[in-house]
Amino acid sequence: MKTPEELVRIAGLHGRWLAKRQGGIRADLSMQDLSGAMLRGVNFQSAKFTGCKLIRANLAGGNFDHCDMFSVNLQEADLTAASLIGADMRGVCLRDAIMVRTNLQDADLRRGTLLSAGGAEGVSVIRSDLGRVDLSGANAQRINLSGADMSEATLRETNLKDANLSGVLLNKANLESAVLHGANLTGVDLRNARLGKADLRGADLRGAVVEGAELGDSDMTGANLEGIDFSKAQRAGAKFAAVESSPDEDLMQIIRDHQTWVASDGREGTRAELTGRNLSRLDFAKVDLSGADLRDSNCREASFRDATLIMCALVKADLTHCNFEHAVLSGANFAEADVSRANLVSAKLSAVEIKNPDGSASGRIWPTNLSNSKLVEANLTGSDLSRANLGKADLTGANLTDANLAGADLTDANLSGANLSGADLSGAKLDGARLDRAKPINRK
Repeated sequence: MKTPEELVRIAGLHGRWLAKRQGGIRADLSMQDLSGAMLRGVNFQSAKFTGCKLIRANLAGGNFDHCDMFSVNLQEADLTAASLIGADMRGVCLRDAIMVRTNLQDADLRRGTLLSAGGAEGVSVIRSDLGRVDLSGANAQRINLSGADMSEATLRETNLKDANLSGVLLNKANLESAVLHGANLTGVDLRNARLGKADLRGADLRGAVVEGAELGDSDMTGANLEGIDFSKAQRAGAKFAAVESSPDEDLMQIIRDHQTWVASDGREGTRAELTGRNLSRLDFAKVDLSGADLRDSNCREASFRDATLIMCALVKADLTHCNFEHAVLSGANFAEADVSRANLVSAKLSAVEIKNPDGSASGRIWPTNLSNSKLVEANLTGSDLSRANLGKADLTGANLTDANLAGADLTDANLSGANLSGADLSGAKLDGARLDRAKPINRK
């Protein structure tokens, strides 16, 4: 047990350690009983709490980023607006805890494994217990909760974008208006859960159990729903739009003629002229449409995963909710296209090097044109946008984590609320660009 005075002293020494000042000592409160402790607003970033008891403790507004909180008991604790970014919380107990507006981004809440001193004998697995926890409005992007027990938890308006919730028990949980865009929900137990107005776009729900679940007005556009029995779920108003079919035979013939045209450098076959066509919810995965004309086309919710669309004309096309994951889009023209909420993870949108007729390098490039396009909340994680033209593009809320924007033209672009963590902006033009609420920029 530590007295309040001792905790103040330990926090002070830890603060000196964080500041790399002489006499500083990293706080180690492992195996301590701090039940009921008042730690409101303290900065214990990177401290050790392994096996600590913090039952009914007040940690509201505190900084616990990257802490070692393995197997900590936080039952009934108050973590309102606390920050636990990147914390190791494997095997943690958060039953009945208050975590409204808590930041759990990149935290690890998987099952924890304990080993005996003698090695593998006596191995035991501790399941993270988040039953009845209140995470309303919390930021839990990319959190790892696989295997956790979150029965009857409150997750209203919680941001769980790209989170790993595989195998999680969420029976009777309240997930109304939660953001689960791109989340891994394979094998999740959602029996009698409430998911009204939840954002499940692009989520992986394979094998999920949804008996008795309320799915009214939820958006499952592009989600993987393989193996799910919806017969006993309430689905009124739910949106299940996804890639439904392959192109019909007439369209397939156009594609075959186009591929002949590409392979022969235009000497044979015919270029695909698909201007204004309705191509929504069709599957073009791995198809080569390089140089095709898709101006003004309706491609909503279509899949171009692993497709090749080099120097393709997509001017003013409707590409909302499209899947371009791993697609090659170098030199494509997206001017004034709507690419909002599309999946462009690891897509290649870099410039094309123009060659002379004899095949030699000309020294000139043809940049991918995304000027005046809408990329609102598009997922561009790990994409290559080097030397792309993004002038006046709307990238509000876009995810550009680890994207390559070296030499890109972002003049007058709107990057409000965009995630630029790890993005390479070396040599990029940012004149007039809006960066309010954008996450940290790395110019490398």
